[in-house]
Amino acid sequence: MIKLIIFDFDGTLINTVKTNLIVQNKIAKKYGYIKLKKNIRLKNETFWQIIHKELKISFFNTFKFIKRFRKELNKEINTSKVYPNIKEILKQLSKKYDIGLLSTNITHKPIKNIKQVLKNNNIKQYFKFIRHANFLIGKKKSLKKILKTNKLNSSEVVYIGDEISDIKTCKKLGIKIIAVSWGFQSKKILEQKQPDYLINKPNEILKILK
Repeated sequence: MIKLIIFDFDGTLINTVKTNLIVQNKIAKKYGYIKLKKNIRLKNETFWQIIHKELKISFFNTFKFIKRFRKELNKEINTSKVYPNIKEILKQLSKKYDIGLLSTNITHKPIKNIKQVLKNNNIKQYFKFIRHANFLIGKKKSLKKILKTNKLNSSEVVYIGDEISDIKTCKKLGIKIIAVSWGFQSKKILEQKQPDYLINKPNEILKILK
């Protein structure tokens, strides 16, 4: 029986796809990086592939780029908006399940920023906990800790996320995953990794968990 639903933040609950595009093109103009068109980032699997293949940034300049990106993202993150219908979905889910959040958000103060964005969008009250995992390390260790802290088996948890890394991690831990196609990676590339469920609209979450 499912007892806990864990959501990803960026690209799943909150439309930071749009925010990140704004930030990327802002620093591209300032520092001479390649500008991105809408959704071009979805062609590649990982953060590093995007940087090297799409933005043509050398390994030597990678961390300089990340530093600049994070600095500008800190200024823009609080303007990010929740995806349509998510608030009502959280309200419905909270009547039956505990809801948590696990994110690899790359801003300098991720927990503080996440809480503020959730508050701005009036959905913070639905979350039992908010956790952060370093994007360089991934979510596996954090998910294992969440299971232990809440005294849950992997079969009692569902994770909802938008990236291949989410699918891979959940499969390793035996956690069911609902992959969403409206986030950072395309439906086509998500399908290749065979998530338990792949959805195109937020309302489908309720149908699966009904």
